[in-house]
Amino acid sequence: IIRHCMRNQALVLLLVNAALVLVQGLVHPLHPGATHKRPLSGTALRGGGDFSRKGAEESTAAAMLTLTNVFSVHRFIAGPFGVCLLGFPTALNKAMAMGRHLPPEEKFCLQNWGCFCLAVGYIAHAAQDFELKAQREVAKGMILCFACATGLYASTIASGELSPLYVRGSAATGAIFAGLLAAYSGALWFDTPQKSVRKTL
Repeated sequence: IIRHCMRNQALVLLLVNAALVLVQGLVHPLHPGATHKRPLSGTALRGGGDFSRKGAEESTAAAMLTLTNVFSVHRFIAGPFGVCLLGFPTALNKAMAMGRHLPPEEKFCLQNWGCFCLAVGYIAHAAQDFELKAQREVAKGMILCFACATGLYASTIASGELSPLYVRGSAATGAIFAGLLAAYSGALWFDTPQKSVRKTL
């Protein structure tokens, strides 16, 4: 196992970094307004009320696993990954499938994927400041994307159709998608309008 990890240092470092960023972001929110209330929606303003979070009072998990925190972490995963795919596809392919030549067609596909990853990273960055309703809609789109990706990776690897050179890298990428799916699903479950309390003036 140690020899295997040494041969794939870039892949191991990428996965470890993603895991550390995910854990650190959920335990220590990266966004200054992560624990603060979001701007009031039009409905709340018309009702003359104000919403404040009760997550910390209900449970530690609910207090940490907010959509703002998940967006804060996700931007640091999607952004750098997009840069690597777009700017360094050959090096990334070498880390994911050592010893395999990258055809120009596949290089083009990886760079194309990198463009979408950069867009997702920006969406996650901007969504930190969205109102809760808008954040939940963005999170639903992320869940749809990562659910499909996780299922696709799992079924493809299980089918045995992939070259052994691709299985390791595909499993690592699929694990990242599965982690993001779990994070967004958990945040969507905990971070709801019902978890807020209305204070009348």
